[in-house]
Amino acid sequence: MYEFSVIEKLVGVGPRRLLTDNKVAGTTEMDFMDLLKMLGLLGFLLIYVSFLCLNYFLLKMYLRLKIVEFKMVIVLNIFFAVASAMSGHLFTSGSATIFLAILNIYPFLVRENSVKEKYHNVI
Repeated sequence: MYEFSVIEKLVGVGPRRLLTDNKVAGTTEMDFMDLLKMLGLLGFLLIYVSFLCLNYFLLKMYLRLKIVEFKMVIVLNIFFAVASAMSGHLFTSGSATIFLAILNIYPFLVRENSVKEKYHNVI
């Protein structure tokens, strides 16, 4: 088994070395493990802590505004996190992350439109 150095544990080995170096053992087809090997602990925390903060913010907005779209996006984000843990290539896929970003923007657009309608009816 390949022993990673302290620097490799912190910043990872990178995507090219992960795929080409036989000692590193290649991909595991699970986002958690692949991101940990490819980006290290710092990259892993950067991606998943920001994802957790986004979900926390969505939950806080749902509890405050009671807009059901926030709740739906939280449930879908949990589903996608579990799916990426089991199958992989969700957070590292360029085509999938675009749709995840659009999904997470959607409730804020609904909120903005409801605020515009509320004030438009007043004027």
